[in-house]
Amino acid sequence: MHKRIWLLLFLCATALPDGVVFYPYDNLPRIFSRADQQAFIYYEGGQEILILSIKYRGDASDFAWIIPVPSKPRVAKAPEDFFEQVQDLLHYLGYGRKPGELLAPSGFDGFGGHLGESEPVTVISRQTIGIYDVAVLSSTDPQALSNWCKKEGYKLPDSAPSILKTYIDRKWFFIAVKIDKKAFGKATIGAGDLTPIMIGFTSNKIIYPLKISFLNREHLRPNIKKIDEWAGHPVIFREEEEELIDKLIEQLEKERREGKNLEETLLYKLGFEDSIKPSPFDDFTRRERIIRSTLESEFRQIAQKENCNLELVVVAPYFVDIAEETPKAIRDNLSIPFTSHLKPDLFYKYLTYQDKRPIFKPKQTMALTYISGEVPYALFIDDLFLTPHWGGKSEIKPN
Repeated sequence: MHKRIWLLLFLCATALPDGVVFYPYDNLPRIFSRADQQAFIYYEGGQEILILSIKYRGDASDFAWIIPVPSKPRVAKAPEDFFEQVQDLLHYLGYGRKPGELLAPSGFDGFGGHLGESEPVTVISRQTIGIYDVAVLSSTDPQALSNWCKKEGYKLPDSAPSILKTYIDRKWFFIAVKIDKKAFGKATIGAGDLTPIMIGFTSNKIIYPLKISFLNREHLRPNIKKIDEWAGHPVIFREEEEELIDKLIEQLEKERREGKNLEETLLYKLGFEDSIKPSPFDDFTRRERIIRSTLESEFRQIAQKENCNLELVVVAPYFVDIAEETPKAIRDNLSIPFTSHLKPDLFYKYLTYQDKRPIFKPKQTMALTYISGEVPYALFIDDLFLTPHWGGKSEIKPN
C-alpha cells in the first residue's frame, strides 16, 4: 500500500513534514504500511503556515513524528475538520477527482530566529497540543539529537544522524511530536485521522523538508540498509528487482561451487536466510527456481511500500513551479495537474475555525497549485523547493 502525503504547502515535507514518522519494526505491517500524512501550505509575505495531519492504524503510543523547519516555529492545534474543508474547496474549484484532505491557519506572530551557539540539544519549548506532546528543538550535534529522540521514545534508525546533520548544518529547528499518553488515555486508534497541527515559520522561499522522509525507507524492511550497502546505492526496488535477483542467484551458485555453508552466503548476510533454508545447496538446480520466486515475492513487497504518493496543494500570491534546485530525480516524478485562482471570499467560506473565523485573511486573489506524484523514498536526497511561476494565462502579478 502506498503512503499518501497531502500537502497544502508550506511545506515539507515533506512533508511530512513532510517530516518523518517513526514506528517500531515489529509494528510495521499494521501501522507504517498504512500511514498517511496530510498537509496544506499557505505562503504569504515570507511566512509559511503548515497544517499537518496523519492517518494510521495501531496503538497510539507507537506514533512519533520529527519535522524540520528553517526558522523558529510556532505550533498550535488546527481545526479538527480542516482537511474536510480543503476537500470541499477543491470540489468547488472543479478538481475532478475526490482528493482526500488538506489544511491551513493564521493569527501566528513572533516567527523568526535562527540557531546560535548553544548546547548540543536545546529544548526551546514543550507543550501539550490536543493529543500531542510537542517539543521544539535546536541542535548543534546530530548524534546528540538522535540520542535525545531515542531517549524520548522516538524509534529513529541508526542512520538518522547523517540526515539530521543536513538540517543542523543549515541551522534549522526541529519539531518533535508524539502522542501524549495522559491526554489520549489508553485508547487504540483503529483507523482514521489524528488531530491536525499548525506550524508557522519564516522562510524566504517555499520549501518542503522532503529529505528527512528518506528515513522512513529504513522501516520498509529491517535489512534494507544491508541491501543498499551491497548494491552501492539506495535501491529502487520497482526498477532494479530483476537485475538484483539475477546477481544474488549468480552469487549463490558461485558460493555453492566453493562449498560455503549457509551462514557464509551473501543471501544469509543480507537477511534473506528464510529464502534459502534449510540449505541452498541441496539439489540446487531444482531449488533455484524456488529461491528466485521467494526473492521476487519479497522484493515486490518492498516495492509496493517504497513509493511515497505526494499530493501537495500550494496557496501563495502566485502559482508555483518545482524549482531547479530540487533534484531532477524528484522533479521527474512530479506533475502539476491542476491550478486555480482563489478569491478572498473563498477563504472566509471554506477555510475556517470551528467558530467560523477565517484561518487565512488574504487581501488579494491568491493562487492554488496542485502538485502530485509517486516518488520512491530512495530518491529523497534533498528537499523540495518551489519557485514562482509568472508565465501563462493563469498569471497573477505580484503586488
